[in-house]
Amino acid sequence: MKILSLESCNNHTNLKINKINFDRFSLLVGASGVGKTQILRSIMNLKNIASGQAISGFSWNVNFDILGDTYNWKGEFEKNSAYSEGMFPFFFGGFSNDKETRAKIIFEQLTKNDKLVIERRGEVILFNEQLTVKLSPTESVINLLRAEEEIEIIANSFSKIDYINPDSQTGYRLTIDDVDADEVKTLAGIRNSNISILSKLYLCQEYEKDFFDEMIETYKDIFPFIEDIKIQMHQPELGKTTTHKIFYARFKEKGVESWIEQNAMSSGMSKTLTQLAYLHLSSDGAVLLIDEFENGFGVNCINDITDELMNSSSIYKTDIQFIMTSHHPYIINNIPIDYWKIISRKAGIVKSYNAKDFNLHDSNHEAFTKLINLSVYADGANR
Repeated sequence: MKILSLESCNNHTNLKINKINFDRFSLLVGASGVGKTQILRSIMNLKNIASGQAISGFSWNVNFDILGDTYNWKGEFEKNSAYSEGMFPFFFGGFSNDKETRAKIIFEQLTKNDKLVIERRGEVILFNEQLTVKLSPTESVINLLRAEEEIEIIANSFSKIDYINPDSQTGYRLTIDDVDADEVKTLAGIRNSNISILSKLYLCQEYEKDFFDEMIETYKDIFPFIEDIKIQMHQPELGKTTTHKIFYARFKEKGVESWIEQNAMSSGMSKTLTQLAYLHLSSDGAVLLIDEFENGFGVNCINDITDELMNSSSIYKTDIQFIMTSHHPYIINNIPIDYWKIISRKAGIVKSYNAKDFNLHDSNHEAFTKLINLSVYADGANR
């Protein structure tokens, strides 16, 4: 999937994101607080809605492409009075599992190649011009009708949106039944499995050793004092019937006899490993959201991991989409200005501009110098 454009509104916070167009790779730049992170969170809200969550006061209009077909999906949840200011995080926009307080959908519409597929007004839902049975008023039709082949591909595509947070990967739990062993013994199977990134690294280590070793060599180029890396799986028993698996990395330093556990390594070293894994093991059609890409990386590795990001096959040779934010000069300087989305905010309205809107030159260094001197970048003010 490729997200083509998005506009959204949160009626609890009165923050409106005007239409922003995305490329296969988009770098959101701008002053702190202008709405870059909220754009990523709005995209994550789409994933949550497609999986059946209710988000009070949230409305959206998104255009996306799946295998050459162009879709438009828009809708709005009622503003639920059960949520008072400050009671919920913006990330979930008023999400609740409580059936008594879940917000209802006011309207929802889906088109495919400009042809109407789903029209929903309140509890009345038309699917391909046919009235459906009465369905849950708090769940999106993407989730309610996901058993339909035409909708299943959309639901599966939105499930591949991933908000990358390397800190959350250590100790990831995965139930045994979540993975079909026969489907994850090839690189393609590993990439397209819906499991944690450390789980994918482990499977790659077990079944695609040459590819795993190539990734580790790249890591060792960034950290020359590392001699080897292993991904461990621990499978304790919980009670009589429940089991789970825990995956974690172990590092071997040159000249040090014992292996070092991942949680004892620096955050930069741990994050570099997971970022490399995301670059090389994300599934086809994935949409990767990365907020402040530079966070947690030391000065000794930020350049290398940025170069790997730009030079890896993930960007230019696969259909993975990257939408990321950054303030770091090296990162911005080394990403072509055609990929920049300059974000500003005024009176609760978030707007985006392309670099060409400000006549920035093709030289990235000169373009960056001009960028940081623009009022729209320096303080987020509109032109």
